[in-house]
Amino acid sequence: MKLKNIRIVCLKEILDTLRDRRTLVAMIVIPVLIFPVMMLGIGHFAVKEVKKEAKKMQETVVEMAVIGKENAPKLYQFLKDSPQLKIVEQTNHKEALSKEEIRVILDIPQEFELKVKEEKDAELTILFDGAKIQSATARKKLYQILKTYEEYVISKRLEDKSINQSILTPIEIKEQNIASKEKMGGMFLGMLLPYMVILLSLTGAMYPAIDLTAGEKERRTIETLLVSPATRLELILGKFLTVLTTSMITTILSLISMFVSLAIGGVSILSNMGLATSFSVHLVAVLVMLLLIMPL
Repeated sequence: MKLKNIRIVCLKEILDTLRDRRTLVAMIVIPVLIFPVMMLGIGHFAVKEVKKEAKKMQETVVEMAVIGKENAPKLYQFLKDSPQLKIVEQTNHKEALSKEEIRVILDIPQEFELKVKEEKDAELTILFDGAKIQSATARKKLYQILKTYEEYVISKRLEDKSINQSILTPIEIKEQNIASKEKMGGMFLGMLLPYMVILLSLTGAMYPAIDLTAGEKERRTIETLLVSPATRLELILGKFLTVLTTSMITTILSLISMFVSLAIGGVSILSNMGLATSFSVHLVAVLVMLLLIMPL
């Protein structure tokens, strides 16, 4: 086995690879552009849409029906005064819910008001259609409003008994994240990096590997190689080194693109989500990553 022959085959295949547009797109364009698009484009768009949907959900008026409003006049008035709710009078409540004429139903049982006054356990039933997003969203909003009413009832009971409301919260729990911004950034990189390295290293190797085997056979240039002085093993090793080189180049370009994208846009996206992070990579870490790419 001659290393010179392997080198000649490898350089010849690399030159052919660089002439193929599909391979260049898979090896250079996609790795360089995929992370800026993900971080700066899709990331900012996703954060913007989440905020927009949250604001829209907060401002949306929920159309609902109440069964047994006479059983809880105070609660009914509380719901009626809420700007986020619109009570619609219906005769067939469940049919109206299935036809989307209303989004949610509140069923108030008999003696509800009496049980509340006597400080007994009182129940309320929320009817909604879980197969429809609007109805499920309305259920969440109604539940939050009912929890507000529950807090009001508790506050009123304590006030009537001259008890300070702080008795309900004897312990104040504070949380403190001792991890540094760099450590938090390392955690996100640890979750993201292995999958992206594996995926992109395969992407960079796929097109050259196909082109250097099946592609060369289809172009009928494999015969020229087979009659050359190089042995079969030298041909295989030369092609293998070409695929390895393209895979390494793709992975390195991907890592550079990812780190730059994270440094520019990733920090701001995560900070909008309430996560303080900082991305920094040391030379030792880069060398370790390159060593890990080799066997892959």
